[in-house]
Formats: sequence, C-alpha cells, structure tokens
Amino acid sequence: MLYLLYHEKEDDIYCQGVVDLSQESDVKLLEFLDVRKHFWPLKDLTLTKHQRRSLVKDRCFLSATDCLRNLITTVDPREKLDILQKTYNEIAKTISRLLGEEFNLSMDDLLPLLMYVVTRARIQRLGAELHLIRDLMDPTTSGGMHDFLLTALEVRMGAV
Repeated sequence: MLYLLYHEKEDDIYCQGVVDLSQESDVKLLEFLDVRKHFWPLKDLTLTKHQRRSLVKDRCFLSATDCLRNLITTVDPREKLDILQKTYNEIAKTISRLLGEEFNLSMDDLLPLLMYVVTRARIQRLGAELHLIRDLMDPTTSGGMHDFLLTALEVRMGAV
C-alpha cells in the first residue's frame, strides 16, 4: 500500500499515457511504437467480413498481454520476476512463430514490443509494482535476464 501511495503521481501520469495509447487500433499502435513490420502478428487475426485489419484492437500478442496482467496477482517479487520472464517468453515465441525460426530479441527489438504489451495490459499501478520488485528482488539476479526485463519495463514506463 505504501508503494501505491508513494508512486501515485508517477502512476497517474503513466495511466493517462496508457489510456491515450490504448485507444489506437493494433496497426496504428504497432506503427506508432515503431515495431518492425515483420514482427506484426496480423496474419493471426481472424476477421469477419465487416472488420478491417486497420481497425482491430487488442488482438495482437494476446498471450504475452494476458501473462503480464498476472503481475498484480502476487506480492512476491520473485514471482513477479517470473511473470516478466514468462511475458518475454510469450513475446519471443510469437516472434519465432511469425518468422518461422528461433529468434533472439535484442533490446532494440524488445522495447517497442514490450511497450505494446504494457499498453494493452493496462496495469494501473505499474510504477509501484516495478519499484516493489526492484527494491525487494534478490541481489543475485542483478545483471541477469530478470534485471534486463525489469530495466526494459522501467524504460518503457518512463516513455509512456
């Protein structure tokens, strides 16, 4: 609760940015975030005859978005880090499936994809969650994949 109160102003600014971005269609948001076009999972979309691909919302990277939403379901920083890892794995799995081969995401590739997933997940108090994880995480995970993902989320949160 103290984390929520302490980071309330930061989270309010972030939430407004997410609200603004989440109004965009998937195509517009992916384009705005500068996600490489060959990473757009639009061929996965099943459209009715009255839908246009350019207007569809909340349909890309669903497994990663759903996974990230679980961040608020636990208070254990280790479990939160595991959720970040699973979210990354879901993004990477989607990209590898799209490309038809195993693909390792660089930070340049990951940041816009993560921003898309964060926007679509609509986690209201992400700043407080990230500060809680950072403050209580095991120092031995510093410099590893969990630290990489946490830093990427912190960077993306600041960009919203």
